[in-house]
Amino acid sequence: MANKGKMIVDAALTRKGKNQYSQDMTKRYMIENGYGDCSATIRHWYKKILGIDIGLNTEAQLKSKLGRVVDLKIINGVPDESKMQLGDCLMFRGKNNYRHLGVGHIEMYIGDGKCFGHGSGIGGTVKDMKDYCIKRQKNKSTPLLKNTGLICIIRFIEDEVIIIKSTKPTLTKPSSDWVKRLQTTLNKLGYKDENGKTLNVDGKGGKLTRSALPSLKKGDKNELVGLAQERLKELGFYDDKIDNSFGNNSANAVVEMKNAFMGTTDPTTTLGTKSWLVLLGIYED
Repeated sequence: MANKGKMIVDAALTRKGKNQYSQDMTKRYMIENGYGDCSATIRHWYKKILGIDIGLNTEAQLKSKLGRVVDLKIINGVPDESKMQLGDCLMFRGKNNYRHLGVGHIEMYIGDGKCFGHGSGIGGTVKDMKDYCIKRQKNKSTPLLKNTGLICIIRFIEDEVIIIKSTKPTLTKPSSDWVKRLQTTLNKLGYKDENGKTLNVDGKGGKLTRSALPSLKKGDKNELVGLAQERLKELGFYDDKIDNSFGNNSANAVVEMKNAFMGTTDPTTTLGTKSWLVLLGIYED
């Protein structure tokens, strides 16, 4: 499947060195007609390629609920590139104390140690990310902000990691204790079987239990997610902590599992009926 970060990066680079920097409220949005500034440039490509509006300016983009701060180390103003993905946004301080965290500039990570953005003059421009971050870290700002260095890395997209195994792994069945905990949790959360009844906690995972199972998707947070994570870990697809939260690592594990057992070429990250059959150890091609 297409890498969404790469799609945005490739599109943005088509305007490399072709635009005049402008903060005019009309011209700044005319990215494909020769103008733009830092925030409008990045926003344009997210909106055009993926239909995501990340915000009108750097402050809105930093505060946007559509993005999340990437958990990585920033040393001397330089982020840990090994934790970054194509399309990640580097948020830098400016020289305005009244903006959220003093944000004043945005760049896009484009891979291979480089970033892309439009700060002034003719752009956008490709920069060596490490050198650029160090330079901004050393550049003085207000006494409050101290410098114009990196604040954080914001991620607006989560490209699904698909790993296709060369051989089909062995499908094992869960313990009866796991099935009992699954049935107990379904009852606790109010899920009913196909007859509208609570489940018999027998540890067998039969037809009635399967009929009560809901689909799980990114953003879900409950004990069912934790039970799914346990089985994904047992089957070798999940190596993170059991936290009852369906995040990116859980989504990637589901995709990998679907590739391995179902032969799906373009799987979704949703854990649905067939996925539960895998976790119950009874899936058949």
